[in-house]
Amino acid sequence: MKTIKRIFVLILLTILPAVAVVAVEIGAEIVYFENPAGDMNLIQLDGSSMTPDFGVVLPVGTRIDTGSGILELRLVPNGTILKLDSGTDFQIKSIQDEEGAEETVFSLIRGKLRTLAARHGRGEKYTVETPSAICAVRGTEFINEVGENGSAVIVRYGSVYVESIAGDRWITLGANQGLNTRSANYRPIIIPIKEIESMFAGFAFLGTDPTLVPGAPSAGAGEPTGSASGDIGRPVTEAVAREREYEPKSYDERGAFGRWIADSLGGEIGTTTIEGDTYSKLILSPVFETGSLRTALYLPIIYVDLYDGSTWYQPRGNNEWSFGIDQSGWQDIMTDVWTDLWLKIRYIEYGDAEWDPFYFKVGNLNTMSLGHGALVYQFANDFDFPAVRRVGFNMGYEKTLGIEVVADDLTRPNLVGLRLSASPFQSYQAFEFGISGVADLRPAAEAPDPGYYGDPWFLAGSLDVDLFEINSGFFKAVVFADGSAMAPVYRSDADSVDFPNVSAGPAWDMLWKDGRPTNFGLRGGLRGVLGPIRYGAEYRYWNGVFQPSMFNSLYGRKKVEIVDGITEYLDAGLVGADSMGIFGELYWDILDDDRLSIGGAYHWPWTVSGSTIGLENDDYLKLELNIGSKLIRAYGIHGGFKMERNKVRDTISHPDTYSWMDAYTVITGEVVFPLNPLFSLAIIGGTATRYDENGDVVWANAEETIPKVTPVLNIETRINY
Repeated sequence: MKTIKRIFVLILLTILPAVAVVAVEIGAEIVYFENPAGDMNLIQLDGSSMTPDFGVVLPVGTRIDTGSGILELRLVPNGTILKLDSGTDFQIKSIQDEEGAEETVFSLIRGKLRTLAARHGRGEKYTVETPSAICAVRGTEFINEVGENGSAVIVRYGSVYVESIAGDRWITLGANQGLNTRSANYRPIIIPIKEIESMFAGFAFLGTDPTLVPGAPSAGAGEPTGSASGDIGRPVTEAVAREREYEPKSYDERGAFGRWIADSLGGEIGTTTIEGDTYSKLILSPVFETGSLRTALYLPIIYVDLYDGSTWYQPRGNNEWSFGIDQSGWQDIMTDVWTDLWLKIRYIEYGDAEWDPFYFKVGNLNTMSLGHGALVYQFANDFDFPAVRRVGFNMGYEKTLGIEVVADDLTRPNLVGLRLSASPFQSYQAFEFGISGVADLRPAAEAPDPGYYGDPWFLAGSLDVDLFEINSGFFKAVVFADGSAMAPVYRSDADSVDFPNVSAGPAWDMLWKDGRPTNFGLRGGLRGVLGPIRYGAEYRYWNGVFQPSMFNSLYGRKKVEIVDGITEYLDAGLVGADSMGIFGELYWDILDDDRLSIGGAYHWPWTVSGSTIGLENDDYLKLELNIGSKLIRAYGIHGGFKMERNKVRDTISHPDTYSWMDAYTVITGEVVFPLNPLFSLAIIGGTATRYDENGDVVWANAEETIPKVTPVLNIETRINY
């Protein structure tokens, strides 16, 4: 009998803890609330409402709108405490280990949230999702705030990993740091200890003792690890970050002027090879940042003899330091002053094209697009930098109605484009349609005789639509479709011998011939994110001499050849063949913190004529490799490489005709060797169009349609003050 009793007691002792755990109501307990206007709403997953009261446990899935009140919660049985400010829209999406959940997930749609995460040492995982970022909590205490102009994360203790919704930008915030998740450079700001303590004290927990949260910093823990002094809101620049890797305290020990010097000034000294000639160079590159506005100047002296101005390099034959004194006539003087001033701008940027409702960029740019890129896709005006510098312009505004503008060079405008868009359905803003117009005002300007081709304009237009989007966190996709067409307008008759049938005026008959549309393009596909991978895939169908995404990074070197081909096509009066193609791109961030990423794209075209299918020769390949400074931490060596190439198959099969280093290739790359916190040695290579001493293109073929390119090699010492 005693044995049976002992067994019964043992069974009770075994199952009582499990029963106790089961008896605990898992959720978020209300430990404090204020609801003066009675407008706080607590809605469960089934749509039923709950009344706020002390001790009420909100189940997983509950959505909270605090209205004019405030609310404090404690996760049961976890112990994490949360504070929700007035005007907050919040949801408890999951609690770790509840119904197999692998992590605790909150959704902050609007408002302000303070979190003190419990740490029991059992691998707790916390995530806060906002409209612009996903925050993975690796520490303990932080504040999230979401408003109309974006969202912010402020960390008091521990660290928070922040990743953009698109998955293309991420950063880890340490203690005493903050981030605006819509910032263009995605860099943290350092917040002085007094300021951050004031922020948290002004949003204090009222219904619970933070020191009782498991794993919370103890009272009197003092200054958070990793904190630093400085002006609130001051951006952490690359120079500052590099300095801290070598000497963690040196930056903070400087005065205000010393910190401004470190943040704002940079320079280069060394040599550069341009058009086969070697020059020395001395370049000052100050950078100024004020909120979302960023400006960088480019003040170069590229010379053979520093004291002989006639030996200084003159881009496209222009003495950029003359400011009109080498010109005559007020119009030429003002034009030269305008050009020389703009050439001193490396870039001016405000906002971010992906995240901000308004943005603009001015300067040397390489990622200008309109819509999905049916006409303008990653157009680059810096393919000859620094041998030739152009001042591009890219601006956009998007709400219910949107506008985008691109221009290749404000000093000598040729390519200009405009897109207008609208999202007509408030309840489904993923649906958007747009209309674009693009013009190249003088595509034959660099030809030896533009009048030979009738000195045409290129006019192109497109209609595009975002059909729907998928956003499941790990997988994101936008499905789209485009239709576009292009026709030239000739200022004069083309050469009467070679092009007798090409007359002045618009060539609208190029768009319709023999009872069918011609020289148009159709596209459909999707783009998005799959974990650390950004991808795009699309099907293309086009006719005649129209080229999908014609205004791209290679267009600047090919446009005279394009003019020649279109004029010859019109003169012959043909109906072009139908073509199809598959375009795909993939970019993989293999290691986080920008340590290692690779990417590439390929366009595979083929022609269709009746029942015959043939391969086209104008395929396209793009390859990218980027190595961050943290990959090889001991040395900090970093750099990148990018190559874009048309006619890849022809180059492989006809090496006697094509070269990998001709005008169909754009190559840029650099390797940077940090020498110490102040100096880095950089080796930069690439290709550039060759110009003669008068600023005219040097041609590689007898028809004078393909420019000659020349390698450009820079060896420079970069100065980070």
